[in-house]
Amino acid sequence: MLLNAGNSSWLKFPSFSLPSVSLTPASKAKIEKISLMAALIFGILSVVCSCAKKPFHASVCGWASLASFFLAFCFSPITTSFEGYLKAGDKKKVMEHLQHGGYLVKKMTISSFSLEDADLKTLIKYCPTLEHLDLANCKELTNEGLALLKELPSSLKSLKLNLSEKVMGDKGITDASLSHLKKLPFLTKLDLEGANISDEGLSHLKELSSLQELNLNHCQNITDGGLSYLSQLSSLECLKLMDCNISGNTVGVKAFTSLKRLALSNATDEGLKEIKAFPHLIFLGLSVCQHLTDEGLSHLQGLSTLAHLYLVDCPKITDESFEHSLTTLSSLSNLTLAYCSITNQGLKHLKKLSLLTELSLNNCSHLTDAALNELKCLTLKKLNIENCENITKECLTQLKSLPCLKSLIYNKEVII
Repeated sequence: MLLNAGNSSWLKFPSFSLPSVSLTPASKAKIEKISLMAALIFGILSVVCSCAKKPFHASVCGWASLASFFLAFCFSPITTSFEGYLKAGDKKKVMEHLQHGGYLVKKMTISSFSLEDADLKTLIKYCPTLEHLDLANCKELTNEGLALLKELPSSLKSLKLNLSEKVMGDKGITDASLSHLKKLPFLTKLDLEGANISDEGLSHLKELSSLQELNLNHCQNITDGGLSYLSQLSSLECLKLMDCNISGNTVGVKAFTSLKRLALSNATDEGLKEIKAFPHLIFLGLSVCQHLTDEGLSHLQGLSTLAHLYLVDCPKITDESFEHSLTTLSSLSNLTLAYCSITNQGLKHLKKLSLLTELSLNNCSHLTDAALNELKCLTLKKLNIENCENITKECLTQLKSLPCLKSLIYNKEVII
């Protein structure tokens, strides 16, 4: 039996299961009652039939179904009401339910209310098998409360502590907060986006040997020096460093040879020389790279596994990159170009990308209606031409006729 408090719950027993679907509370309750009754009938029939044929064995399956019925009956109030209280932001009811059924909770997402120190203490105390915890934007947690992180169950695999806005005083994630994560040997995902941490804080993460994903986007006190503390994370596959105070030089992350996803800001031509150190890279995000030129993108040639390329606010990237660099990325399926200097001529070369299915050209002011003719030979499923000021609405008719297109966005309007 498993209660997933982050999304919907799964209630499992030998013969029947209730999947996570979008239902009204009344409909969900009816389905649970029908399933529970079916389990009871099945269990009774199994026991009767088995006792008649094999009295000694007395049908393990039948008894199991009966046992699961009574367990499900006991805990169905938790599965039906806990989720509702969580979505409604009824913190008091959520905390009360954790005291009775918290040991069933594997995933907890706090989005409708902000936890305070005492709430976090209750959550940790009554959820000993927690695997995924999302505390994003819990701005009321203080440094004293965050010290409780050291008491999180060792079973925890994913922890989200990011903030969408800065907090003041003794609240929010700090370097000291990270020192309490050392006792989480199975942690694979850690999200610290926007946290007020520095290089010193990263030194506390070097013992998280199982860590595979680390999000440090918008941690503006992180510098190149802090990355050296992470060099021991040999399992790291995803590293996000957008809007950090780093040089954009990939030498700083060269030690992470297992990287599959990398996001950087302020990348330079010199910095991208080391990009080939990541032979397994499938996602590369480059944002606000004011000094990155076509010469820098030429270093991407040979990245045969790269499937997603995200270029935002790289004003010196021109049509030359399409002709000589980007078209060599044979696995590319998703391409984003925002605030770039691409023209109609550059789009002509996209036809060489046979696997391209998603294309975003938002805020590319040099593109015109004529450029869209170059897209007809592609099997695009998603296209974003938002805020391309020289593309008119008259051209949308021909775009809607593209056979594979399922999503079209034009000037904040969803056309398809």
